[in-house]
Amino acid sequence: MSNAHPISAMKNKMILVADENSPVRTLTAVFTAEGFEVEQGENVPEVCRAFDPYGAQLVLVDFDMPADRGWDVIRAVKGLNPFVPIIVVTRRAALAELLAPVGVDALAEKPVDVKTLLRTVGQLLSEPLAERVERICNRLSNFRHVAPEPWRFCDDLLKRYTAPFLCTSETKRWGLNE
Repeated sequence: MSNAHPISAMKNKMILVADENSPVRTLTAVFTAEGFEVEQGENVPEVCRAFDPYGAQLVLVDFDMPADRGWDVIRAVKGLNPFVPIIVVTRRAALAELLAPVGVDALAEKPVDVKTLLRTVGQLLSEPLAERVERICNRLSNFRHVAPEPWRFCDDLLKRYTAPFLCTSETKRWGLNE
């Protein structure tokens, strides 16, 4: 187990909620290597079957699933145990304003910066119970945001802002598409 982040040496159980073909499922290998027992689910019934209110220490939800399944999973988990930390993984960073008030503890933007995500998981799992209760009761705002991997973000930004100025072979013209 890596010493780069404070994840406890005990076997932590987490539930990863994502579609079968979601790239977020690749995080299963990362968390397993860090000592987690990872249960997987795609919808509320599967999550409820895998969820042990006294056993699951963390729920990671891919929020880019269709049909608002992410919201349904959050409601179900918070109904089973409001103290279990939930991390949402999404491309839509603006959701943070909507997620924090419903009890989500962190938002990780895609593409996920795995080192920062692991550090955030360690912080959430080592949070004192009194602090967690205050946060859940909306007395303490400690929402965490895991920004996307910096090199990918810069690469995407460069592609986005240089794309209109590339010369296409078809038109041999510079400038915006007309």
